[in-house]
Amino acid sequence: MVLRNIVKIDEEKCDGCGQCVDACAEGAIKIVDAEFYIEKLTAILKANKLNSLTVIYMEVPCCSGLTQIARQAISKNEIEMSFEDVTIDLPGNVNRTETIESYQLI
Repeated sequence: MVLRNIVKIDEEKCDGCGQCVDACAEGAIKIVDAEFYIEKLTAILKANKLNSLTVIYMEVPCCSGLTQIARQAISKNEIEMSFEDVTIDLPGNVNRTETIESYQLI
């Protein structure tokens, strides 16, 4: 199995210009209107009164936005909820796990 270097996009610096989409040789990057998904997850969290949420995603650039969507949805609900952020590497191993209490997201 050949493993290649994964491009990491610093979401704090991203301004949505789309240059990375054009530059990606494999076509793996796209700009998604995250607001739709933030609103949808906000409604799900509100309707179901959950006390925790876990997001598990692969360490490729196209999946990293899931964490930001989840964080923003939790913040919009202003509810007490723990949030677990789990990153899986290409071979399928847990690369990183971070648990965040909701008060840190508001």
